[in-house]
Amino acid sequence: QERLIPVSQLGRINDLMHASIEQLTIAIIARPSPQNVQKYIDRVEANLAEIDSLVKDYTKHVVSDEDKNLLGEWTALRDALIGKGIKPAVSALKTQVFNDAEDIVLGVAVKQFAKVQEVFDNIITGELKSANRTRIAADARYCFTRFLMMGAVLFAFGLSAILALYVNRAITGPLAALTAAMK
Repeated sequence: QERLIPVSQLGRINDLMHASIEQLTIAIIARPSPQNVQKYIDRVEANLAEIDSLVKDYTKHVVSDEDKNLLGEWTALRDALIGKGIKPAVSALKTQVFNDAEDIVLGVAVKQFAKVQEVFDNIITGELKSANRTRIAADARYCFTRFLMMGAVLFAFGLSAILALYVNRAITGPLAALTAAMK
């Protein structure tokens, strides 16, 4: 459960990043009226705000220095994407300068997004490696516990057999002597 929450946050962040670029691209292709372009801009801004919130939550789960460095690199690249690609494209869309918005999205934002996605994939790979290490450790604990329990059960059966034999001799020995004396 501790691993699922951060990984699900990463998945949601990835979806929102893709959706933001898609919304900008759709707005550029559709060339909507000022009222309709605002819907696309609002979606992009809402996505960016949700990503910020998810990143803050995800940061609480980052422990290792390597993961912190990757997250810092991703954050820097994402800030560059927003500052150089998304916000200028949004500004161009607001003023209905679609050709400039297209140049910004295709020339700057897509290239920046590729860099952001590459580092994001490294973060996911790190999370998968960490999850695999956790799984291997859990499997080792499970195997140890299983063998320990099997040993305890075998020990209990052996002890039961020894006690049964002792009790059997303790009871049948005097009965056999009593029977012999009576005959």
